[in-house]
Amino acid sequence: MRLGKPDDTAESTSPSRRSVLKVAAAGGIFAAPIIASFSMDATAAQASPGSPIVSNMVVSNMFCSNQNTFVPTGFFSAQVAGSGPIFPVFGLVLLEILGGPHAELAYQISVPGFIRSVSLDGPGGGITIHDPGRHGVVPAAFVTCGNHLHLADAGLAALFDMLASGEATAFVDLEGGVDLSGPVSFLPAG
Repeated sequence: MRLGKPDDTAESTSPSRRSVLKVAAAGGIFAAPIIASFSMDATAAQASPGSPIVSNMVVSNMFCSNQNTFVPTGFFSAQVAGSGPIFPVFGLVLLEILGGPHAELAYQISVPGFIRSVSLDGPGGGITIHDPGRHGVVPAAFVTCGNHLHLADAGLAALFDMLASGEATAFVDLEGGVDLSGPVSFLPAG
């Protein structure tokens, strides 16, 4: 193949195409690029800005003391693991119980896949959050007592005690039947 001079190339092009090439070369034609991005990741559906308040998806069954309604602030974590279809699956659950007048449980879950539920179980009961997303906030009013004790914040105070006991376990149920679990650890502040 013989490379020609630019003028030879232009002359060998039909007259109708030559005018288009001249206009394009002068910058008269351009196409606005259209960029579309579609996530193929199922976890993107669960990622959302802010911390959504989870209310109607909480199932709580804590055994509450009629003496304890004080909710301290504390941080907890659980490294969770399970068997995937091919390889082991690992993840991390971070929990923060914020005490005070507006006590709440905040969580972040870092696992591969779509999360169906997360449960915290131990001596004295447990709590399950269905369709939790990757992060969220559960107000103290939604952590109820299984023994029908209706003191404000008693359920969240009992949850704190359970998590701090060193005997609690976190369970993460993923779409597709993969179940992860691991012990909950108290994280010292500072």
